[in-house]
Amino acid sequence: MKGSGDLQVWFFNNPLLAPYRVIARDANGQAVAGVSVTWAVTSGAGSLDVPVTVTGSDGAAAVTHSLGPAAASQSVSASATGLTSVEFVATAASAPTAVAVRVGSDTFVPRDVVVQVNGTVTWTWNPSGITHNIIYTSGPTPRPADSPTKNSGTHANTYPVAARYHYTCTIHAGMEGSVTVVN
Repeated sequence: MKGSGDLQVWFFNNPLLAPYRVIARDANGQAVAGVSVTWAVTSGAGSLDVPVTVTGSDGAAAVTHSLGPAAASQSVSASATGLTSVEFVATAASAPTAVAVRVGSDTFVPRDVVVQVNGTVTWTWNPSGITHNIIYTSGPTPRPADSPTKNSGTHANTYPVAARYHYTCTIHAGMEGSVTVVN
């Protein structure tokens, strides 16, 4: 039976955020360990991290689907001897090449963004008189340029590497965000 991971929406040429998961159960509804599950891409020209997985003691087996380059609807089947096959569907789209983030009261809106490799994120300060900055706290080095502390204007960075970057305003505790860069 289908466990989780169905109906995700993500970006072409990138692995989905959550794996597809199936669960094998016996006639009494109890988990069955040791069942070999064969996975196959059935549409969308994507790929899987492995073609076969085996259920664990919880009866679950999982696989990660990397979406293909063009089809909006992409699917993967899971099958096991003696069990009904199931199909998982994902929707793929192009990642944005430019994203805007508002810097306001004590928040970044949106807090977490996704941009394509070589895409740009631009932060715009609301002219409220409150000062903020953008200081990167994680991500591959060299990291993008931190912003100066200011209360108006913009700051922009371009991201040449697929990775996840976290940033914060060091003036306001808890004011943080992230940029996920995808292929």
